Amino acid sequence: MIELKRNSLYKLTINAKRVGLLDRLLFTQFNSFLGNKPWGMKSKMGHTILIDLNQSDEEILQGCKSNTRNEIRRAIREDFFFEKVESHEEFLRFFNSFAEEKGIDTITEAQLKQYGDGLVLYKSGKGNVTMTMHASAIDKDEKLALLLYSASVRLTEGIDKKDVGFSNRFLHYKEFLAFKEQGLVTYDFNGISIDPEDKERYSISQFKAGFGGKQTDVLWLMSYPFVFVSRIKVLFNK
Repeated sequence: MIELKRNSLYKLTINAKRVGLLDRLLFTQFNSFLGNKPWGMKSKMGHTILIDLNQSDEEILQGCKSNTRNEIRRAIREDFFFEKVESHEEFLRFFNSFAEEKGIDTITEAQLKQYGDGLVLYKSGKGNVTMTMHASAIDKDEKLALLLYSASVRLTEGIDKKDVGFSNRFLHYKEFLAFKEQGLVTYDFNGISIDPEDKERYSISQFKAGFGGKQTDVLWLMSYPFVFVSRIKVLFNK
């Protein structure tokens, strides 16, 4: 289970198996809830892709679709590197630069620190150019790695976008092997969209599906106080 407390009232829990009474009364969310649907919580179904790490390296590679597999092999032939990111600061600079170019929310040191020693940061690239970075969280109880953030330099002028694609696929594959080496049994892509009308998220989901794995339904829960405040915020912003 991964538990994040952003303040005294709000809590996000991932891979929980039960909901407490206080969880129903405060501002709480449960992603990928593993128990039966509880009373007193609003629920919805989502979807994700899980990679089984209880396979050989070659079986994991063969489980990928041919295009993904070929790009991983090309990155291996061309000596793309795979390394741990040295610090939160290095990851934040890289991710926030990407976020600003793409027009999405940046992240803070406090958001990374919530995961404590369960946060793992890796990067990949070619030559002396870092092209992609990922942040994942480790759930030791479930022996699972969960994708949190992904960033690249694909929006940067003068960068070969094909090489960035090779780097990103290679990075995921090498992470699978690294997490397997650490004794984990599952890699969770942390959500996909199955709606083609949701164009950007669906495109990202197709990228994730290129690694094979198992598409799985997941249960998300929200306390009614959280739902109420969220709706008030939407109305206020409008």
